[in-house]
Order: sequence, then C-alpha cells, then structure tokens
Amino acid sequence: MGGAYTAIADDVSAIAWNPAGLSDLTKRELGAMHAELVADTRYDFLGYAQPTKYGTFAAGAAYLSQGALEGRDASGHQTGSFGAGDTAVNLGYAARLASALRLGSNVKFIKSTIADASAQTFALDLGGIYGLGRYGPGSVQMGLAVRNMGPGLKFSDQRS
Repeated sequence: MGGAYTAIADDVSAIAWNPAGLSDLTKRELGAMHAELVADTRYDFLGYAQPTKYGTFAAGAAYLSQGALEGRDASGHQTGSFGAGDTAVNLGYAARLASALRLGSNVKFIKSTIADASAQTFALDLGGIYGLGRYGPGSVQMGLAVRNMGPGLKFSDQRS
C-alpha cells in the first residue's frame, strides 16, 4: 500500500505505523499478530492501547526472526548454522489537539542479533494526522510519520 496506512492508522497497530492514529481510540484495545513469511521468516506483534482523558497511552512489542541460516567462511565452506532476529519494544502517547489535528510519539528500544553479535539502541517516532474538510468516515486525511530517529545500531565488534 506504499505507506498509505500512515494517514489512516486508527487502531492499536498505529503504534507501529503512525502513533498519531492512537488518538482515535475510544476504548482500550489489545492486538496481536503472527505472520509466517518466506524462508522461515516470522513476524510477531503484540500491542495494547488505553485511551484516557489526557490522551491515549500504548505499549507494543514486535519481533522479526529468521530461521536457521547457513554459515560460510571466506572460502565458501560451511561453518554451521546461526540465527538472526530483531526486537522493538515501544511506549507511545497520542492526543487530538484540534478536531482535525492528531499528534503522537513513541519511544522505543531496538535490539538486533545475528549469530553471537548483537546491537541495541533507542529511537523516537513522531507522527501526525490532519483531516481535510469534515472529519469522519470517508474523509480525506494527510499523515506524516518519522520513524526510528536515533543514533542507529552499532554491533559490538564494529570499529568506531
């Protein structure tokens, strides 16, 4: 969908796409997803959002894992198998600032592992959704999300 969900995010999964969409929730919501993808790749998501009079608070976790990968040395000889996976844990907040303007943000912890090496960092997501014209089903909306702002991942064996 080419990132179209950035403008229409309106459920607990908005924590992953555009945290501003969390502000549309009127009741608490729990969401879970498991996807089996190609080459033994798996994606799992679990999220919870709680609307309050101060805005919507949310927490979520996503895990992307790869099945056993075949290791090779510089000469192309097999060295055994290894695994790889990425984890992200989010805390989010969103609020409606005006009838047409919603803003949200996430703070997330990210960890990436491949074989015996791992890297971790923190990142920030910022999002906004603006409704054009009358707000409601079928209305036109614009969305903007800037995700994963932060220092980036640096594996422990990388040089500075």
